[in-house]
Amino acid sequence: MRSNDCKSIVVGLDVGTAKICAVVGGLVDGRLAILGSGTSVSRGIRKGVVVQEQAAIESIREAILAAEKSSEVEINAVYLGVTGGHIKVLPGAGIVGIGGRAVTQSDVENVLDAAKNVYMPLDREILHVIPSGYSIDGRNSIMNPEGMSAGCLEAKACVLAGAVSHIKQAVHCCEEAGMQVLGIIFEPIASARSVLKESERQNGAVVVDIGGGTTDMVIYHGELMNHAGVIPVGGNHFTNDIAVVFGIPVPEAERLKKALGRISSERPDMEDIPFTDSEGRERLVPAGYLSEVLQARAGELLELVRSEMTSGALHGITSPSVVFTGGGSLLRGLSEMAEKVLGVQARIGSPAMMTGSGNDMDSPVFAAGEGLVLIGLESESAAVSSSVTPAGVFDSIFDRMRGFVAEMIIKKGVSHDV
Repeated sequence: MRSNDCKSIVVGLDVGTAKICAVVGGLVDGRLAILGSGTSVSRGIRKGVVVQEQAAIESIREAILAAEKSSEVEINAVYLGVTGGHIKVLPGAGIVGIGGRAVTQSDVENVLDAAKNVYMPLDREILHVIPSGYSIDGRNSIMNPEGMSAGCLEAKACVLAGAVSHIKQAVHCCEEAGMQVLGIIFEPIASARSVLKESERQNGAVVVDIGGGTTDMVIYHGELMNHAGVIPVGGNHFTNDIAVVFGIPVPEAERLKKALGRISSERPDMEDIPFTDSEGRERLVPAGYLSEVLQARAGELLELVRSEMTSGALHGITSPSVVFTGGGSLLRGLSEMAEKVLGVQARIGSPAMMTGSGNDMDSPVFAAGEGLVLIGLESESAAVSSSVTPAGVFDSIFDRMRGFVAEMIIKKGVSHDV
């Protein structure tokens, strides 16, 4: 399946702390297809923020070149996923008068525009304004008010804002790597788009995307996003714990974690695990000891997840499911431990798109990248950009994505069967 068979080709670029991943997708005979992907070791990125610009640019180029080779598609534009502790979620609320007539799409846009009028520090810029519920004349929990008669329309919203300097720097790195940035999306929104089932969105679900430097969360109920947050703990913390406890180089610790790491030993008498210490000596460590180290860090992370859940928007969600994704979710035993700590059902979420490249694209590692492709296809299908008359390129990106993600939450977009 090659690019000449495909329409509306879109590229999602997941710029993470541990890896940079470019995913190429499009529509083939009305169905979504992933044509290829490229990954590179992330350099110059720490906790979702660019700290060494030239290193980050080169890492982006490497991932793009690998994706071009894999997909046989020339790439010059991307939808960029962003994360980091600088991204904050602010509660917003708006109200507009309707006068007894039917609510129109314009009314919904106006009430969301009113909801974004929250206090915003000068160094912050709004990324998304996402509805978390509508009310019509006192009737609450309305998902899509269009077409309903109303005296007044109210909306509650999650207003996601990020540090202007950090986001501009990420965009600049993409541009220096030869990429135009078509849109900026908070990464867990993209991950949720690719891994959540419709029933989970309806009944209540928490998506926990464990990256290298941070863990991102979003909470959905009735298909609306109720909360989002960033936890400053990720997969690299597990690796660093192993390196410190056993006195081994970080690359060797990463190898142990990926190849043999599990949160709970399958057998207490499991044989010792060989590894090479920082002085190049061959040593052995009991598998149970490695498990204890991982358990300690996993316990800390899950407690932070629970705190975020309880301080977030679980209102009305009696039994939410928790879906872990991202590279850090591959740690064996995580979902079982989560069910004990959080007291809810938990699973590991993998993207369920059709693949045409032969790559192992159903891994949680690709969840954000494939979600970015889906959102990009929906954006282009909705022709959101045609309604924007920007003052500048950077303003254009923000203007498009603020309203677009909100619109996609309440409307059906591109699905696995288009």
